[in-house]
Amino acid sequence: YTPAEGMPLLAEHDVTQTVVSLGYAKALSAAAVKAGKTIRVHLKADTGMTRLGFMCQSPKDIARSIDEMAEAASLPGLYCEGIFTHFAVSDDRKNYYTRMQFDRFLTVINSLESRGVGFALRHCCNSAAIINFPEMHLDMVRPGLIVYGMYPSPDLRAAELTAPQAYVV
Repeated sequence: YTPAEGMPLLAEHDVTQTVVSLGYAKALSAAAVKAGKTIRVHLKADTGMTRLGFMCQSPKDIARSIDEMAEAASLPGLYCEGIFTHFAVSDDRKNYYTRMQFDRFLTVINSLESRGVGFALRHCCNSAAIINFPEMHLDMVRPGLIVYGMYPSPDLRAAELTAPQAYVV
């Protein structure tokens, strides 16, 4: 999150910004237009973390958020490069919640694409999901703790890390 007074710096330094609401997208758009710049953004779909983002949990939430995300993506001064969500409990390979979040995320993406809103980058996998759910890697992943050689949870310490060659440093 970048507060309103810092928004001109995003365009000046070519920083990609997370957009968590239509109101924030409108403020960011106004700052970009005023600066005569385009700001790259990634829309954040909250599919179950319940922390921040366009709420995408109930069918009613999803419908409203799809409308708001489509509007945000059409605002002047913004280039909607990506869309993402964050998994709440991807440490457990057997949990249903991560799969439910992924299904919600795909529903949002497909609905937006059917409206002509496409994304160069779609991403949802944190460190645990990189290990546990390779089928969910999509266009990119967001490693956290594993970058530092740490396991996301004690349960994953015993898991065999079989990352594709592209992720090996």
